[in-house]
Amino acid sequence: MRAAILSIGDELTTGQMPEGNASWLAARLAAMAVTTVELRVVPDDRAAIAGAIRDMAARCDLLLATGGIGPTADDLTRHALGDVLAPGRPLETDAEVLAELESRWRRRAGTMPPANAVQARYPRGTRLVPNPRGTAPGIAGELDGCRIFVMPGPPHEMRTMFRDHVLPALSNSAGAVRLIGRVHEFGLGESAAEQRLGTITDRSRRPRVGITHADAVVTARIQAQGSAEDAARQLHDTRRQILDAWRPYAYGTDDETLADATVSLLREQGRTLSTAESCTGGWLGKLIVDVPGSSACYVGGWVTYSDALKTSCLAVEAEIIREHGAVSDRTARAMAAGALSASGADESLAVTGIAGPDGAMAGKPVGTVFIGLARRAGDGIDLSVRRFLFPGDRTTVRDRASKSALQMLRFALLGVQPHEALLWEVAVEAYIGLGSNLGDRRALIETAVLELGRLDGVEVIAVSRLIETEPVGPSPQPGYLNGAVAIRTTLAPRRLLEAMHAIEASHGRDRANEPRWGPRRLDLDLLLYGEETIDEPGLTVPHPHMHERIFVLEPLSLIAPGVLHPALRVSIQCLRDRVASQEPEYGAETAC
Repeated sequence: MRAAILSIGDELTTGQMPEGNASWLAARLAAMAVTTVELRVVPDDRAAIAGAIRDMAARCDLLLATGGIGPTADDLTRHALGDVLAPGRPLETDAEVLAELESRWRRRAGTMPPANAVQARYPRGTRLVPNPRGTAPGIAGELDGCRIFVMPGPPHEMRTMFRDHVLPALSNSAGAVRLIGRVHEFGLGESAAEQRLGTITDRSRRPRVGITHADAVVTARIQAQGSAEDAARQLHDTRRQILDAWRPYAYGTDDETLADATVSLLREQGRTLSTAESCTGGWLGKLIVDVPGSSACYVGGWVTYSDALKTSCLAVEAEIIREHGAVSDRTARAMAAGALSASGADESLAVTGIAGPDGAMAGKPVGTVFIGLARRAGDGIDLSVRRFLFPGDRTTVRDRASKSALQMLRFALLGVQPHEALLWEVAVEAYIGLGSNLGDRRALIETAVLELGRLDGVEVIAVSRLIETEPVGPSPQPGYLNGAVAIRTTLAPRRLLEAMHAIEASHGRDRANEPRWGPRRLDLDLLLYGEETIDEPGLTVPHPHMHERIFVLEPLSLIAPGVLHPALRVSIQCLRDRVASQEPEYGAETAC
């Protein structure tokens, strides 16, 4: 069966009210395996309404119209329908309906206004459809084999009439059903999401799958048609294929939101959450408390819009804000840690950024947002920060930042590897020192660089030449071959360090049992990670003493001469020249 839906009203064509009836009706028809071929909106114009009815009925088996059957002068749908179905003939009156209208008015407000009598009138050859929620009955008729139902415009009246009186009148002789399902993901772009689906979205495939995008959420819509059993099987199998293809970005189906999915995981794992927000201004907290039952896991949060509140409420050191800015990795990290400590929660999300339209600064355009996540893990705390650059206006930036924070937490709760980057995430440039003084040194270093480049979330962008250096530490031991590599990465610092250590171990290095500064087949040191300064157990960035070691600075200056040491605020080239001037074998003199 082919259907068309006509929405009528000046308030719709002038944009004063959104049109929502058509989409609701189309969804109900789809569930009956009825294909909606056209949606149309026309103003309160008798000729325009009549023309639309005539045109649409000629191309479909069912026409549903809403609006224009009230008692006012601009309610012209019944007259237009009469022009089409019974041209030149006056409208007829249903005496019983008129008496009921008059009775309702007497019970409610006295005498019925004369204008309301038109609601009991209908074109010859049609019938009135009861309206239990209002005073305007619907109208049912037929034109050249196309069944026509006219219903009131107010949604609560229209929906009740459709369910109680129109739906039972529609027959589906084939016995087929159409089931609609949706799968949602956040964090992949629309084209990347479709590419992952491969042939699932081929138009010739059944069930049919289409991709839509709204508010940064990508949705796969599945339309499965056939017998009830067959359609259910198609829907189940295709939904599972899409969830697998979009893993781990897919978070839910049908009406499930990202906040629903995240709160559900928190509750399943018995974890609690607090939030600390700046640029999002409580948006993140709102998404969470919109979920029924969120009180079981969400302990509360702070909106620390000012620097002073960040310090007084979350114990963010004023020096951090002064040196790095309120919109920075360090501040997001400190906000998350402060919220975790102050709330006693197991998880804390922190958001700080520039929502616009003003506030941009050097290196931090509008849309720059840092999102921090602090997690209790055993006796310690895991801290991670991601940087984003969200396009869009102020509202869009805040919405996307809040959803990205939820997806970060969801990934963490699922144990998703941190190399899974999110849409609009900004990769960080990091620098790694390379060294070897055992075995085939050059081959080991070159292999390690290749393996770094194969890591998910890592792109090698520059490699220095290798230099011969004297060993530091106990002797005798062979001389070193040293170098440096620049990468662009979405891995968090600790995750990157863990991946580096895994590469070392795969080439025979045993960090736990080797002598300090002893000989080694492969040495990978995380020298710099963006502009971050980190001092945590097992992770110190910038690398300690790198500013004093020529075997680090010499190769690093070849690929990053102008990069500043985050703590010293001196360029790598200048540091190299300072150290080299004190080492005659390098023959350098400088005055930085």
